[in-house]
Amino acid sequence: MARKQKTINYLYKTTCLVTSRYYIGMHSTHDIDDGYLGSGKRLRASIRKYGKKNHTKEILEYFDTRELLAEAETNAITEDMIADKNCMNLMGGGYGGFISEEHQTKLSKAGNKAFREKLDNDKEFRETFSKQRSDSIKKHITSGNINMDSLGMQKGDKHTEESKIKMSEASKGKNTGESNGQYGTCWITNGTDNKKINKGDIIPEGWRLGSVMSEETKTNILLVNEKRRKVERPPYEQLLSEIKELGLSGTGRKYGVHYTAIKKWRLNYEKHQII
Repeated sequence: MARKQKTINYLYKTTCLVTSRYYIGMHSTHDIDDGYLGSGKRLRASIRKYGKKNHTKEILEYFDTRELLAEAETNAITEDMIADKNCMNLMGGGYGGFISEEHQTKLSKAGNKAFREKLDNDKEFRETFSKQRSDSIKKHITSGNINMDSLGMQKGDKHTEESKIKMSEASKGKNTGESNGQYGTCWITNGTDNKKINKGDIIPEGWRLGSVMSEETKTNILLVNEKRRKVERPPYEQLLSEIKELGLSGTGRKYGVHYTAIKKWRLNYEKHQII
């Protein structure tokens, strides 16, 4: 039995009330009040983060047929719009495909450029992306989905001289000069936040060259180091007492580690103020 054609076809715009980011799409339905907000990847992520109540949908225009609607969406979503940092559309309109390979390449470049700019300039987006990526990698490693075998390597494998030369030739010129994403820029910090500026720009008052780690990053590093430890560290006060009584070498022998490890333990406690 043929599928019944939906009778209501419209072009819509959904906007996040928190970020002012928007998504334009098309929808066909039998029920005008079906609660549909859109199905774009970035839009779904926005709805998950801020909730449906913080998104509003505006119907831009109605159409008699799905074909006319698809054509209107194609004309509505331009390449300049996709390059807009507030636009959540990833590609041109229509039926979700590309007009040509050239069209696909243009939209891909526009989307990548917008993503890089947002990664550089939007602290909240950068931290969210970094956490999601880190959590994803940890999940795959824990579940065993990522291992050396999956990368085509095994412990003890070594590259031949011929392989080393090929890799060296293939990497020449890559990520150097203007092809490097960091080219012509530098990081500055005010002690709390970091941001990237062009080299030669005037550094604002209260800012300096460099960057600082967020407290979340510091905590994650500590947690990773905790999992890697093979020797349980004594509390800070106990460690100081044993160093005073036994010396660095004697304390190292007590715990079966080199004396330099004892120095690192003490410095790590003091650096992160875990006292």
